Amino acid sequence: MIALITTKTVPPGGWQYTQLDAQGDKLKSFASMNPFGMFCGEVLNCRQGNRLDRATKAQVQQDVIDFTCERLGNDPRFCQDSQKKTPGLFSALSEGAAHAIDALKKQVTGVLVVGDYVLHGSKPIAIAQSQARADVCTGRLSGKPCPRHVQNWNYNLATQAVIRMEMEKRAKAGRKLIQEDTFKTCSVCGCWLPLKVDVPFITIWKHTSDSMFNEFPTETPCWISQERKESKLTA
Repeated sequence: MIALITTKTVPPGGWQYTQLDAQGDKLKSFASMNPFGMFCGEVLNCRQGNRLDRATKAQVQQDVIDFTCERLGNDPRFCQDSQKKTPGLFSALSEGAAHAIDALKKQVTGVLVVGDYVLHGSKPIAIAQSQARADVCTGRLSGKPCPRHVQNWNYNLATQAVIRMEMEKRAKAGRKLIQEDTFKTCSVCGCWLPLKVDVPFITIWKHTSDSMFNEFPTETPCWISQERKESKLTA
């Protein structure tokens, strides 16, 4: 049985679903970048309001997952066989290939976070909060930089273009952080941090899986982990 690896990450194109009526004709099409649970709630309300079959929360969620995997062509970056007996998605791959795919998945996450942010008008949070986030990553005030903050990351050309465009937009708006030139990339999520620290947390949460959240460091304070705890957001 093919299933999504996680419902915490909004898939390419967002959540989509086509609801049919009792005769099998198209009743309504749904499309949203909202969290999975919220999106399924819209479909559920439609089914219950029209007295259609499979009108429970669990049934709607399964149907949306099946629809999404089929739409994505069962892309292994987002879907997996939930009935496999192997310990994980990469168990049959060589270690080198597994690392390569992991890096690709992180780059996809970084693109989705920034892409969603740009799509919704690039409206940043208060610069004081952005600076506080950045200071946690660089250790500017504590003297303890995050061990997952790295200076180099292999972004593809399309991602580089988006980063360059958004950084130019920030510069024209006069938005610049202290020691911004030393502020680079998070090796957990693959995000370009000078942009990520400007992004509202709800956007970050939508594109970050539980497994990736668990990779953020615990030995040093992490603003992502802290804001997740404060937000009390769940799948």
